Amino acid sequence: MFPASSLPSRSRPHQKIAYVRAVSQGDYEMEFYSVAINHDVSGEEDCGEDASVRVLTPIKAPNVPLHSGFNAGDNKLYCMGGDPPYRAGRFYEPPHLSVVSVTITHAPRSFYFLLLSPKFISLPLSLSESRSLSLSTMDPNTSEITHHFPPFFQIHKDGRVERFMVSPFVPPTLDPQTGVQSKDVLISPETGVTARIYLPKTNGPDPIKKLPLVVHYHGGGFCVGSALGPATTLFLTRLVSGANVVAVSIDYRLAPEHPLPVAFDDSWSALQWISTHCNGTGPESWLNQYADFGRVFLTGESAGATIAHNMAVRVGTATGLEGLRVRGAALVHPYFANDKPDTMMRYMYPGSSGTDSDPMMSPKADSDLGKMSCEKVLVFVAEHDLFGLRPIGVEYCETLRNSGWKGDVELVENQGEDHVFHLVNPTCENALLLFHKLGLFFNDA
Repeated sequence: MFPASSLPSRSRPHQKIAYVRAVSQGDYEMEFYSVAINHDVSGEEDCGEDASVRVLTPIKAPNVPLHSGFNAGDNKLYCMGGDPPYRAGRFYEPPHLSVVSVTITHAPRSFYFLLLSPKFISLPLSLSESRSLSLSTMDPNTSEITHHFPPFFQIHKDGRVERFMVSPFVPPTLDPQTGVQSKDVLISPETGVTARIYLPKTNGPDPIKKLPLVVHYHGGGFCVGSALGPATTLFLTRLVSGANVVAVSIDYRLAPEHPLPVAFDDSWSALQWISTHCNGTGPESWLNQYADFGRVFLTGESAGATIAHNMAVRVGTATGLEGLRVRGAALVHPYFANDKPDTMMRYMYPGSSGTDSDPMMSPKADSDLGKMSCEKVLVFVAEHDLFGLRPIGVEYCETLRNSGWKGDVELVENQGEDHVFHLVNPTCENALLLFHKLGLFFNDA
């Protein structure tokens, strides 16, 4: 534990600065901030109800997403000292850690998108609503860690999974700006797998002119993320409105509690459920009335792109989806394995080698690649992908072209951008270009 005196001071007297990791006990994302703590918390059991924490500057680390703010309830601030918790563009664990327990009795308003605007990145920020905090120091090693996979999750000795990034639930709604409606549906009572359906603003069902159907799989390394979270909700609301499509986002079960290939199996079950609507008698009226099952597209980002690829191949080799025609797959920054063993992947996927010899994680190892069902594939790669996935995406396109598959593949590089940048900053110019490209892809069939 570092002494409070080691934290560099700023202009305000008696104010200590620390870089912290905020982890709520509820469903909230991990975030990093530069935070001012107005009390010396080192060695004190309780700093009192009037202790205050103020967000100064959100850290724009290349591999740390900025999402919602502090929320009501019990939270932990993992104080990491005077240096940002990243080095050379990668997350790292500092040698010293001080843990401050924080109870926030009044939730501030969300400033999710405010922080994403570039003009605010370098400015001091404070939350708009007051709150009461109770601060106390804690021992960070109260529970032994058996497996540690930053920045995704760690496993405690008692088997508990602690995620560093947990997506907050955003309820389905009618978006007042775009007119896009959304609803949640239960796909499988046995597994609990759900999906969120998005419907663009319409004048009612038109049996002659139905809309393309986009099936979306969220990213998150198969272990974090959600189809029901804010990033996915905003992305698909914008996409559905701009492209005038119906979308279904699958909330598959996550590893490591549900080891791979569960995510793939859930995603396939979701496609089977969707196909029950092809004759207009499925359980979900929006799909029966508005979706064109002759124009189905699969898409996803990162690990979700990996799922979308696998589903496209499986549709081409399996039966049972009569009436459903997959016309294309759009893969945004796909997450495929390389020749280096991936320890986290081997932990999440016990039957896998964790390398590019696994056909589900590496298309070049899949003998069925040439049987992919769709007619066209659109692949996005990020020039500065923090996970080093750019060359893997480029290689995927070449592998697909040489597989015997008869379709067309297009590669688009997002210049100057990082991994899934369009979710982090959905209003930037390159994100808008990505949305536009996807819209054209889904409607050119």
